[in-house]
Amino acid sequence: MTRAREWALAALLAFHVLAITLPALPAPQGAMNDVTFQAESTQQLFRDAHGVLSSFGFEGDVADVEAIAWDGGIAWMDARRTALAPFQPYYEHAGTTQGWQMFTLVNRKPGRMELSVDGELVYRTNDRDHTWQIDLLEASRMRGLQAQFGWAMSKKRWGELFTFLAERAAVDFPDASRFEGCIRFTRLPEPGGEMPEGVCRWKREAVL
Repeated sequence: MTRAREWALAALLAFHVLAITLPALPAPQGAMNDVTFQAESTQQLFRDAHGVLSSFGFEGDVADVEAIAWDGGIAWMDARRTALAPFQPYYEHAGTTQGWQMFTLVNRKPGRMELSVDGELVYRTNDRDHTWQIDLLEASRMRGLQAQFGWAMSKKRWGELFTFLAERAAVDFPDASRFEGCIRFTRLPEPGGEMPEGVCRWKREAVL
């Protein structure tokens, strides 16, 4: 291998490493909207952050913390977009346009799906005693969908999923007459604490 070929391969390798590293930078694009910012879990994070910052002499209020998060997120997304722009043709050619963002923040009041047939619980998220359609409902892609049910923006998706599951229930429980479901919102306990009962919302009902 000639010296020039070695340098060319090294340059291509360095380019590729840089090209695949940049998209891995955090991208809170799914959280940069009013719905997420006004969610109770997000507001609690702002209050917690305000408490920490105040202990270091920060003189603003919670609204100032929220404004800093919003402005900082927008600025970061703009900078990230600018950094990725030169590599877009390479991503298109290599077929690597899909990003892989991690969770933007922890939802301290997540939602768990509950399904009942004629008043009897048949499925609850992460409940090993109620496992109807568990292979479907806890498949990798479905777990991602269920994780979104703790946010108000996913209420429509929950309704669509419930309609689909009602059709499955009619087949699996031919003698049943009623199929019900809800998303139970439960605040995460402190370390060592017990899980509270939570509140069942977004209730749905179907006649089988």
